[in-house]
Amino acid sequence: MNKPEVRARLLAVVPELTAPADRLGQVRRQADRRRVKRLLMATLATGLALTAFVGALNLLSPAGAGGTFANDPDLATSASTPGPSPSRSGPRPGLTGSGIPSTGRGSYAANDLVGRDRCPATLDLGGPLGVDVVPPGSGSDEVSEVTVCRYRHEAFDMSVGKAIRLAGPRQADPASVARALVPILNPPPSNWNSEGCRMPSPSRNVTVDIVYVVGADGSATVHSLTRITCANPWPADPAIKLRAAVDATMGPPY
Repeated sequence: MNKPEVRARLLAVVPELTAPADRLGQVRRQADRRRVKRLLMATLATGLALTAFVGALNLLSPAGAGGTFANDPDLATSASTPGPSPSRSGPRPGLTGSGIPSTGRGSYAANDLVGRDRCPATLDLGGPLGVDVVPPGSGSDEVSEVTVCRYRHEAFDMSVGKAIRLAGPRQADPASVARALVPILNPPPSNWNSEGCRMPSPSRNVTVDIVYVVGADGSATVHSLTRITCANPWPADPAIKLRAAVDATMGPPY
């Protein structure tokens, strides 16, 4: 008997068993559910990735979360047109304390700052010093009024505590102060003390003069003079004349 005959005899003795119909249906339905689940997960992941990508583009766009320049005329104008440069002779509002500066250390009320004919009893030398003060380099070159306030600060570090008023307000000669401000407002490019101040004196109870200058255009600037001496005086110090003008009004600092 050859092999094909043996195989045929065995198949006739043990017929092939068939799986129940319900079992085949269950397996088919389970495979279909897995396939649908994988498709839904892939679709959801694609949607999340697209949302994140669009959000990143909005954050990086010039208009941020507020739309594009094309949709916002104000943003489009501010982006294409530079702001006005500070004027040296334009009119300023009256110095009434309406423009109180604010810093990260908190807001300052008008009576906390030096103003025209006003020296507060205490002054935070680490914050704004004067009311309605314009940025350096702006304002009028001509001086109409000068208010000087003299303070005493207990610590050498001016950011610690507040200074106590010693004298003022007093009016200084506008013409003398105007001449003294020339080297301060127009210093030469190389006019700086490369050596610094060695052995400053005093180390405590330091006198600080605050010079509040009102220009002919009504703008205000403020100059702080820490009255210390150095073991190596700076001959080209631009504040020498201003200190002399202050001492002519207030007397010596110590």
